[in-house]
Amino acid sequence: MKKAYKLIAPALIGIFGFSACNTEEGGGFRFPTAESVIGNYQGKIHTPSTDSGTDSTQLNETKASVGLDSIYIADMAIDDIIRVLAGDSIADSISYPEQVAYTMKYKRQINLTFDTVWVATLPDTLRFDYTRGDSTYQIKVVFDEEKKGAYSIIERKMQLNLQANKLIINEDTVQTFHSIPYQILLKKQ
Repeated sequence: MKKAYKLIAPALIGIFGFSACNTEEGGGFRFPTAESVIGNYQGKIHTPSTDSGTDSTQLNETKASVGLDSIYIADMAIDDIIRVLAGDSIADSISYPEQVAYTMKYKRQINLTFDTVWVATLPDTLRFDYTRGDSTYQIKVVFDEEKKGAYSIIERKMQLNLQANKLIINEDTVQTFHSIPYQILLKKQ
């Protein structure tokens, strides 16, 4: 009986060990962990566009960096917010930052069944200044409390979803603001 254990145990370790591993970053077999999500990314932010009365998706290129508990997005898509702010007076002299960086907290949890790390975003308020004519306004975009996303360990892709649900200009909430969904698709570099 002891002899059978000596033969079966290494075989089982080999089977289970190799079936739960992946080849991330060329370092051979590594067991996937929740920390697999950490790294630098490139990708796109999809937001709906209602230009010319047609529904379409607007794409914004961005880079991102994911740490232990926060996600930094180098260029958050704000074009739809600017359209809301400018309204029909888009011809007025307006200015706003070319790039608006955004950082949010997140929680992660590994799901070995699907070779995925679940990512729950805990978004903070997005802030930037907007100038129209001679006036400068402080803009705040408030997102839903928590949205689910995921990182595929095999594909090295992350998908995050945010929902902008409130727009504040100089501490006054814009009552006519309709929520804007953000779908962030990133590929780990």
